Amino acid sequence: MKIYTRTGDDGTTALFGGKRIAKDNPIVEAYGTIDELTSSLGIVIVYASEHGETLTRIQKNLYKIMASVSGAQTSLDFLIDETTYLEDEIDRLTQTLPPLHRFVLPQGSSRTAHTHLARTICRRAERRLVAITSDLMIRTYINRLSDYLFTLGRILAKDKEVFA
Repeated sequence: MKIYTRTGDDGTTALFGGKRIAKDNPIVEAYGTIDELTSSLGIVIVYASEHGETLTRIQKNLYKIMASVSGAQTSLDFLIDETTYLEDEIDRLTQTLPPLHRFVLPQGSSRTAHTHLARTICRRAERRLVAITSDLMIRTYINRLSDYLFTLGRILAKDKEVFA
């Protein structure tokens, strides 16, 4: 099977159901940014394998969100429980951190920097999603995911955290 189809050479891409739209359409921008986030999480998994199970779970959730954004008729009700899962993880991780009174600089180690990069990509994905969907489950999950990635970045930099 060939990987190329040549159908996108004219600057369009297909959504679920076959409808073609321009590659600079806000829908493509949104799911493309989620795809970028998913890939960046793959790098975080390399550097922070002890969190790999949670991060892989998140990647799978993001793929389901991408499918929905690109037109697949799929239920996103699972995001309610997944958002609660992220909140529980944030609370669990935060218990081991000192109170935060200053801005955190995204540096200190490769794993910390990559985690914060994923967080900023997540924030961009959130902005792109706000432009195309009013689905509160998606918006809430992505917002909570950026909070989780911020907290994970702090955990990974626990002894090397640098403040502004």
